[in-house]
Amino acid sequence: MLSVYEFITKLNKFYPSNEKQDIFQERMNEYANAILARSQEKKIKYNFDKVFSHILQNYKYKTFPSLPEIIDNLEFGIIVEESYSGREGETIKRVLNGYEYEFTVVPNHWQNVRTIEQIDEDIKFRTKGGNDE
Repeated sequence: MLSVYEFITKLNKFYPSNEKQDIFQERMNEYANAILARSQEKKIKYNFDKVFSHILQNYKYKTFPSLPEIIDNLEFGIIVEESYSGREGETIKRVLNGYEYEFTVVPNHWQNVRTIEQIDEDIKFRTKGGNDE
């Protein structure tokens, strides 16, 4: 799998820059640092082979892509680290305001999913009058 530096170097082979080598190298170092900082900040790992492939198939210009264009394409290389609790498929029932709700346990690595503890905390908050609605 490509490192961020190898990815940028490979991009340069397909979309050469017309800048002087030292200026281009400085810009590429800044690009790589920005991409690595984003990866660390968001705690996301990227498969740069997939990002490169996506850019190669979709980028419409002959010039080297800008940093925002590269960042916009990072989502196509997100590496999902799977995490399971062993309770997947299990149905959890909770009562709120006299209504029974059913929740199905799904893998931990799914996005925008709440944990059982988060659901229980929300129910506790809503039943103790913490909700102003």
